[in-house]
Amino acid sequence: MIAITSISPTHINEGIQLKAVNSWIDLGLHVISMNCKKECDLLEPLYPMVEFVETTRTMEVTYGKPYVSINAVLDFCKNQKENHFCIINSDIEIKTDKEKIENIKNQMNDSIILVNRVNYDTDYIGKQYKQGIDGFFINRKFLSIYPQTVFCFGICFWDYWIPYMALLSGINVYFIKNNIAYHKNHAVQYSKDSWLKAGRYFLWEHTLYQFNPTQGIGEMSNFVYKYIYENSKQIEI
Repeated sequence: MIAITSISPTHINEGIQLKAVNSWIDLGLHVISMNCKKECDLLEPLYPMVEFVETTRTMEVTYGKPYVSINAVLDFCKNQKENHFCIINSDIEIKTDKEKIENIKNQMNDSIILVNRVNYDTDYIGKQYKQGIDGFFINRKFLSIYPQTVFCFGICFWDYWIPYMALLSGINVYFIKNNIAYHKNHAVQYSKDSWLKAGRYFLWEHTLYQFNPTQGIGEMSNFVYKYIYENSKQIEI
């Protein structure tokens, strides 16, 4: 299985991405990070165990930073021989064992599997965060359902877009009940303006015109997550 992410050169929690990457490698995953050339040049010496893939497909014009387009990631995966992918945020540690990863792989043949993170301050103690999704186990055969879009790593709503599109396309979506994904708390690294831009695009793309594009983005976000959660299954691995 390939774990694919976009490592940030300016993450607020120093060292946490290295811990995350090492947790994936320990589970037997091959780790790929997609970044712009400048970031690849900066990060490659710091992460010699990671395969860096350079891309020009970033959303810098829209969001002010070279956030990697989620479509760049999905299109890259479509062209690989590997069938099993874990698309994951770069600061998420996976704490489980190889047997459970194999259980996940077996479920991926007929479903997309989602992971909620556990937010913690110390000692990995906390509860699952239910308003965001940080890991996506996806079989390559499901990637053709996704259109080109403006969503990207580092900005909200791409995590809703992946399962929402899957459910609209009739694909099974499962949430993992187990606590396997851990995230050390930090201040948000995106602006309210970027959040609004992405939310308005989600509203437009899915014709959710019952929500106001200025005051109603938070309400829309809650509606979409509730739809995803209520139309998915909960599984133990």
